[in-house]
Amino acid sequence: MTPLPCSAEQAHSLDMIALSIFTDCVNAGATFQESLTALYLSGLHQGGELSKDI
Repeated sequence: MTPLPCSAEQAHSLDMIALSIFTDCVNAGATFQESLTALYLSGLHQGGELSKDI
């Protein structure tokens, strides 16, 4: 996996997305492993979107 450069604003947005996903998973009763999987898959998606801007 190659790190993608991003601005501070983009990094903050990704942090907020990750926190939102984790909170939603926990509130829905997902296990920790399921929550981490959701975060990982979201990160792949967000990274793909970010790489389109480069």
